[in-house]
Amino acid sequence: MVEENTQEQELAQKKREEDRAKIRVKTYFNEKEFAEIIADSVQGGFRRVGLKPFLTMPSGRKKANTKKISQFLKFCWREWRRIRAEGRDMQTEIETRRRELAELERQAGLGRSSK
Repeated sequence: MVEENTQEQELAQKKREEDRAKIRVKTYFNEKEFAEIIADSVQGGFRRVGLKPFLTMPSGRKKANTKKISQFLKFCWREWRRIRAEGRDMQTEIETRRRELAELERQAGLGRSSK
């Protein structure tokens, strides 16, 4: 019994340490933006269909239901970075081909300076 309690305490301590290592970022959206993000996250498979965007607290206060929104935003950020990197790679390849073509034109005497 004491050993179980110790394991539970160790797991709880580990979870607290993991939570402390996370960085929390607050982001504010107006209701229209929030609705659009929810629709996109449902379409992307991050949120269940029919999950209510707002919850009413026992005090009567309305609270946004942000379940899975952070995962969706992280996914979007990773995809943006991947696409940006692909674009840079493509741009580098285009510049390399332009230099090669300019060198071939120069060697063939078709360069702009020969006109």
